Amino acid sequence: MTAGYSYRKSPCLFLVAEDVILSSYLAYALARIAARAADPLAIKLDAALLTLMGISSASFVGSPLILSTKRDREPDDGVIDKATALADDPQLAANRQGTLYANPSISDARVTDMFQGDEVGNTMQLDLAKVQMFFFTIVSALAFLALVVANLVSGNPDFSTLPALSPGIVTALGISHAGYLSSKGLNHTPTQ
Repeated sequence: MTAGYSYRKSPCLFLVAEDVILSSYLAYALARIAARAADPLAIKLDAALLTLMGISSASFVGSPLILSTKRDREPDDGVIDKATALADDPQLAANRQGTLYANPSISDARVTDMFQGDEVGNTMQLDLAKVQMFFFTIVSALAFLALVVANLVSGNPDFSTLPALSPGIVTALGISHAGYLSSKGLNHTPTQ
């Protein structure tokens, strides 16, 4: 068994909220500097944005913690044989980490890995928890960016407050991330 990174994780998705919010903060700060604001970094963040960053960070930390409990479990031999055939990966048994699937090398990682299961038993299957989290995250990020860009091009010289997201979007993202983490906790691979 290999140690270390499994090349199947997609931490970039968890960091979208932080990246979008902090980039927007930077854009507002630069606009305030250009407008010669007295305190260019005095930009208010809505509580919903901070909550969103907390949800995203909790998933970023929680996902690997949940998956780490599966590294010591041994899958049934039949499951390994079936996954080896489906993944067309003769080295699957040597590369896996417990019940977790691992690509042989980082060069074998694909974008589709973000949407497939993490375990040997579901590695070639679409993981609906990942798909729904991706959808809600991207839609929310694009909606927030649209508000930021609209404010930046409006000519408003103040830029003292980042746009607020509706509580409904934050709630939907919270439920989305909770569903994602719950799915990680389920066992998708029969063990010995």
